[in-house]
Amino acid sequence: MKKNNLKKGFTLVEILIVIMIVGLLSTLAINGYSTYRKSAILDLTADEFVSYFSWAQDRSLYGTYGEEKMDNIKSFFEGNPPDLTLSTRAGTVLDSKKVLPKCYGLYIGKTSDDYSAGVFEQDFAGKKIFMHENWIYQGCPDIGNPDFQGIENSKVNILSDELSLDPGIVIKKMSYFSTTDSSGISVNSVIMRFSPPDALFESKVGESNLKSTYFEGERLEIEFGYVTKEADQDDRKVVFDLFNKKSYVEKIR
Repeated sequence: MKKNNLKKGFTLVEILIVIMIVGLLSTLAINGYSTYRKSAILDLTADEFVSYFSWAQDRSLYGTYGEEKMDNIKSFFEGNPPDLTLSTRAGTVLDSKKVLPKCYGLYIGKTSDDYSAGVFEQDFAGKKIFMHENWIYQGCPDIGNPDFQGIENSKVNILSDELSLDPGIVIKKMSYFSTTDSSGISVNSVIMRFSPPDALFESKVGESNLKSTYFEGERLEIEFGYVTKEADQDDRKVVFDLFNKKSYVEKIR
């Protein structure tokens, strides 16, 4: 009896089917990763604004150099200005590690067709003045009405103007909600600032003056999203609760 020496293998049709299946699975995996990556970057962008809000609040309370800075701030407000100098060969200079209290804040504003955002600091004046039947600290100067081509002026020191958005992500809308208007008012500029010694919170919406008194329900909302939004992709909304001095992120359709 003759043996069958023919070796069995895959036919051309079977190979083509396998290639087609592998290609389909690869396409699905790449698309899924791309969607996940965009969603993660959108989350990071929104979280960055929330983190800088908390950063400004913490800096106004605790400063930048831990316990040493905090002791200097306490002495400053108790009427005992600390020694902020440092002896060097060139003479006595200001020690950068023993600076006086400062106000910290962040700004978001529209420049033509785009938005700019950043964080800033201002020197705090510890002198007390009599106002509204009470003695209060002179504090940090008013910011004025910047045009948001940047808010650099003699009263403001920009620490960073690089709160930039990832390519493709835009701020779609900024809205202010009051206790009497639940539908919200569209705004083009927002400044939020914290002042020592107890992180007094102030905000400036549009052309209005800085204010520090708020009511339940007052908030600012900033909506982020991609210019070309996919069907299953959510936008992000950063909510600044002005009354409770908190911020958080929400997903929106």
